[in-house]
Amino acid sequence: MDDPNEHIMYLTKSSQYGSISHSHGDQNAFMLHAFGEPLAIHSGYYVAFNSTMHMNWRRQTISKNAILIDGKGQFADKDKFIAMEANGKIEAVEDHENYAYIRSNATNAYQYHVPYLKKFVRETYFVNNSYFVLIDTIDLEQPGKVDWLLHSLHEMKIKHQSFLLEGEKATLEGKFVYCSSGELEVNQYNDYPGVDLREIEGLPIHWRLQAQTNKATRHRIVTLLHPMKKQQPKYVSYFMDDQDHGLQFYFTENNKTFRIEVAKVY
Repeated sequence: MDDPNEHIMYLTKSSQYGSISHSHGDQNAFMLHAFGEPLAIHSGYYVAFNSTMHMNWRRQTISKNAILIDGKGQFADKDKFIAMEANGKIEAVEDHENYAYIRSNATNAYQYHVPYLKKFVRETYFVNNSYFVLIDTIDLEQPGKVDWLLHSLHEMKIKHQSFLLEGEKATLEGKFVYCSSGELEVNQYNDYPGVDLREIEGLPIHWRLQAQTNKATRHRIVTLLHPMKKQQPKYVSYFMDDQDHGLQFYFTENNKTFRIEVAKVY
């Protein structure tokens, strides 16, 4: 652990304290650093308490590697009672021989702005100390769209249902392996909506990838995230097997195959 150039760090949060006080609207969000470099970041800057950057961006879900539902995030304003109710929960943490697993639930965090949300659970698999598979489960009482967010210091290369983030030392390859409502519409932005840019004059604006689903009442999104050293590219292949009882996803790297099952959406 004394050499960050050789390690991968994945940090996720789902807290019983919600967005109160110094907490933000970031339940089920994550950050990812690898090989000495930040890749998936918490976007924006802390410039001053109550600044537009602080209140309209840094505290809000849109600045996190999280999701929006019909363009709305988690409650992250000043009402302390509502902020405590906008909480999350880590439901499982498991460490296996060839993978680690985290399941977190952020349903309550969205209830104020999205009262028709029934469930938002994010599962993370870290496979063979090499790559991540994220499974997002979102169930709604009425049809809605989901935006899957990822933030970076660098502009990303987008190609169909995949993206490539290239840093100075490391790269992050991302692939939307499956989305139950059809292919995602993947866009990239270099902006801070709602922020007075005079507050950050001279500072670079971070990049935001935003992948939007079609409208549906139930969403299942499977995402592959593969951090690599820039000079040592690797490859993870995958395929999906559609069985009567569920969807089987197979991921293979260096002749090692990992299987994940996802329940079908009807």
